[in-house]
Amino acid sequence: GNKIKIIISDQNMRYLNGSEALIHVKTFENNNKIKNDPIFICITADDNEENEENLKKIGFNEVMNKDCNKKKFTHCLRKYLLK
Repeated sequence: GNKIKIIISDQNMRYLNGSEALIHVKTFENNNKIKNDPIFICITADDNEENEENLKKIGFNEVMNKDCNKKKFTHCLRKYLLK
């Protein structure tokens, strides 16, 4: 079947933040023995270094600021999609 390659999640979503969504996806995959291993990209307005480190510890592969430019965002996507 088709695999999901990248999941982009906003850290500040209304009902389920990006970290919670990541944990739900990983738990679902583990519980159902799914070996998808998508790349998780977090979009956040909180761009301090400590926040980025914490989000990467949770399991995000990339953390991007909400005001990043199109070129930086495209580079990030290509990094994983063109493997």
